[in-house]
Amino acid sequence: MDKQRQPNRGQKKVLVFDQKDRIEYVKGFAKRKQERRDRAKEEAMAKDREMRRLLRQKRREALARSRSAASGTILDTATATAQESDKDNEDDDSGDAYAGGEAKGIKLDI
Repeated sequence: MDKQRQPNRGQKKVLVFDQKDRIEYVKGFAKRKQERRDRAKEEAMAKDREMRRLLRQKRREALARSRSAASGTILDTATATAQESDKDNEDDDSGDAYAGGEAKGIKLDI
């Protein structure tokens, strides 16, 4: 313990605050917070737009499927009905409407 170190009392660090920089620093928190809010709002709006676009697309696809299914069902039913009526006509007529001078029970005198 011969010689103890004396602190450098003459070389103390002094902090100097520039008032303008301090105000800028403090206001920066609010500015950055507002920027985050604005960015989040824009992202939410973009997500909402995308969701609405997807819903419209799905609705259109579902409508197109239902229209094609409905029209296909109607066409299939109409085709089946027409084919059945053709079969019924073939059975009744035997291929000739005036077989033996008679047409479905009507006598012709010629």
